[in-house]
Amino acid sequence: MTKKKLLVVAFVLVLIVSVVILTACNLKDLGKPDPQSGEKSIKIVIGADIYSVQTDLEYVHQVLVDLASEKDFSYTYSEGGYGVSVMGLKDLKTSSDWTSWISLYHDINDITLIDTYGTHMYEGESYFMSLVSVDKLPVIDGSTYLFVQEQL
Repeated sequence: MTKKKLLVVAFVLVLIVSVVILTACNLKDLGKPDPQSGEKSIKIVIGADIYSVQTDLEYVHQVLVDLASEKDFSYTYSEGGYGVSVMGLKDLKTSSDWTSWISLYHDINDITLIDTYGTHMYEGESYFMSLVSVDKLPVIDGSTYLFVQEQL
């Protein structure tokens, strides 16, 4: 075979393998970290309010939905291509023009969950900005999740 034919065959094989791999994956959960199973003890900090939570739920979004129904406070969100965005949480609000928004920080030292864009200091501790959306951020035993109102 000529060199050109070998290149074409190699390209077609790589393309076929890629399609098979992507088809085998659940694309919706691509990039979603594996959750921790079992009972977990975490803290949710919303503004000045701290909630100590015992849960077997897997992702922070699930915990917020559950917590909002139990504690009778508002939790609104929108679902988009990058996951769930927190639009309102208790007194925190995301403005319609996005000049004010709610950021999520945590203390999980896992590079796949940390956005290097920034950190936030709370009670003398540094919290990492979340790289993943609230529906993809796993609930990890002993962790704290901090929701902060930010603006331009």
